[in-house]
Amino acid sequence: MLGNMTTQSLFLLLLVSILASHSNAYPLSTQGRWIIDESTGQRAKLVCANWAGHLQPMIPEGLDRRPLKEIVSELVKHKFNCVRLTYAIYMWTRYGGHIVSGTFDGLDVPEVVAGIAKNNPSVLKMTHIQVFEAVVHELGAQNVKALLDNHVSEPKWCCNDDDENGFFHDRHFDPQEWVQGLTLAAKHFADITPLWQ
Repeated sequence: MLGNMTTQSLFLLLLVSILASHSNAYPLSTQGRWIIDESTGQRAKLVCANWAGHLQPMIPEGLDRRPLKEIVSELVKHKFNCVRLTYAIYMWTRYGGHIVSGTFDGLDVPEVVAGIAKNNPSVLKMTHIQVFEAVVHELGAQNVKALLDNHVSEPKWCCNDDDENGFFHDRHFDPQEWVQGLTLAAKHFADITPLWQ
């Protein structure tokens, strides 16, 4: 037991050290209590919306209701300049090459599929990762930054005491798979400018 706790502590210390050493490489930094945009040297005011994409379909919610461009335009209209876009680790590690329409075949939600076919038909032929990339690109096209947030490992609603999806030794949280998923996401989006990583 003590060996596991020591290993976990060392892993977390290493992770924090790595993240801290790279903190100046990003477009935002801190100065006292302020967030600074490195490109201008001015204070940045983040007005962020949440956009869930970590559930079973593994695509951002609402694409069955409105075209992607309209959803992002609505965010801009309401003065949002960033979006916290959630995803599941398994999207990267287990389902990266899966086509969205195939995922929906197993979910028995024909009304959602019909809505996507009407509002965002190309989404059904994309992989989940391609959909996330399309969303990030549209956000960027309308000057909205994306904050990718690994919300869970297994794609599902989270945060109950028994979802087994939260931290070390939970059934659906494998630290090696978690690091693998974070690495795949970081590499995929490394050169995408509308992204704050």
